[in-house]
Amino acid sequence: MSNYIDPDHFIVGPGDIKRVHENWVEGDTLPDGYHQLFREEKPDSILVFGEDASEGDDPIKVTEYVCEEPSHNEATNRWEQVWTPVVIDPWIPLTDHLPEEERSSER
Repeated sequence: MSNYIDPDHFIVGPGDIKRVHENWVEGDTLPDGYHQLFREEKPDSILVFGEDASEGDDPIKVTEYVCEEPSHNEATNRWEQVWTPVVIDPWIPLTDHLPEEERSSER
């Protein structure tokens, strides 16, 4: 399924556009203010194991990918959404990897 950026820069699907523009069909020219969103495939997570790891051991480091907010690429004149690598230490609670303002006050 294709995704689009609406005039307010929110990610929308074809049904969202059709709700506002009843006669629009996917494949038609997009209504004014809408843009196709180009999104890369999410890369696979990278797991790093210690030198003496055996089957079933937990990784010592994990690289996961988070999707960035869509942005307009001036060079390609396209709206794009890319993945950014985030290294996670499996021994630290996942909430500690979040920005301070997103962490729960309850611990």
